[in-house]
Amino acid sequence: LDLDKKELKNMPKDKIVDKYITNVTIVNDDPEFQKYMSEEEDKKKIQNSLLSEAKEEGISQGISQGYTSGINDGIKQTAKNLLSMNMPIEDISKATGLSIEEINKLK
Repeated sequence: LDLDKKELKNMPKDKIVDKYITNVTIVNDDPEFQKYMSEEEDKKKIQNSLLSEAKEEGISQGISQGYTSGINDGIKQTAKNLLSMNMPIEDISKATGLSIEEINKLK
């Protein structure tokens, strides 16, 4: 049913092929079949569109989460570096925005 009329005409001729061509032509020209296929194609297009949107949203969320995680990891690494330089925990907290409890967990 994926063959168009030009392709059907170019097929080799024999009884089986002729029968196939006749049947395909009848089905392809049937308005009910065309409507059904149109509805099926519309459903597939909608489904593909929804999947594409979901994929894009997932990628966007993943990037956002990765970015946030990277920033948090960087802040914690900075706090660790400041701890190793013997900076007071209160100052590290002010500089990084981490709580004193969070900084103590990094020791």
